[in-house]
Amino acid sequence: MAKLLVNALSATNPSGLHVLLGHMDRVAEELRGRVRLVVVCRSEMAALRAGLGDRADWEFAPAATRGWLPRARWERAHLASLAQSHGVCAYFTPSGIAAHLPAAVRQIVFCQNPWALVPAARRWRDAPKAWLQRRAYRRAMRAADVLVFNSRYMQAAYRANAGCEEKRGLVVYQAAEDATRARAAAAGDVPRQPNQILCVSVMGPHKNVETLVRALRAVRAVCPEAHLVLAGSWPDPAYERNIRGLVAALGLGSAVEFAGFVARERLDRLYAESRVFCLMSRCESFGIPAIEAQLFGTP
Repeated sequence: MAKLLVNALSATNPSGLHVLLGHMDRVAEELRGRVRLVVVCRSEMAALRAGLGDRADWEFAPAATRGWLPRARWERAHLASLAQSHGVCAYFTPSGIAAHLPAAVRQIVFCQNPWALVPAARRWRDAPKAWLQRRAYRRAMRAADVLVFNSRYMQAAYRANAGCEEKRGLVVYQAAEDATRARAAAAGDVPRQPNQILCVSVMGPHKNVETLVRALRAVRAVCPEAHLVLAGSWPDPAYERNIRGLVAALGLGSAVEFAGFVARERLDRLYAESRVFCLMSRCESFGIPAIEAQLFGTP
């Protein structure tokens, strides 16, 4: 049976893992009996392993590969030998970056992260990482057999960065799950909280939460009951401290809820009851939470 090597190491947060599992679940079903998945992951990715189960074989990388530089080094050192030992015919990655593999292994690269291509999204100390990432994106345009973009914007950004077009490209839009659509349709009777503003995301620095907090202060000048719920994890502790400090400095402590990562049931209710959804990112891959909010009728 043919084998497909899937590199899951770039999925370092719950939303990224959720999206990857959605893709791989469909792929595993469509290719069942014809292509076997070999997934490279970390031991912490229990949800991915549970979701794919015995439909995949597993190879484990060290926990340090959560970091981009250790991950790049590990991939350069080990992916080619893994491809050879499993006899794979193709390789898939959601990182937007092609691997250093034998030419016989067809590479399918999913491009969904514009961060390195948007200067306003970066801090000065991120410049080396962004430069290396842009260089890797240019190499992907040459090395990948197929580049899959999640929007025409991403396709145009990759082309502008590389100064050329990909060998073969597809634009495949992302969407909310069917189960989310069903839950949204059933949530029509949830009463709205007329003063509640909702932001759902992994709260990294490029999500621009500081602008949303300052906007809340302006809104409260005319609507004193307005309050903001920030639902999502904070991968950068320093950024979370900065936002909490800003909230305190602006006197908004009682008006901003740091909900953190929330379970699906509560997230659905937040979508259904909020008056408005707001995400002010300096760049976005696709913004699935914005689509989910619309399904719940939240502008």
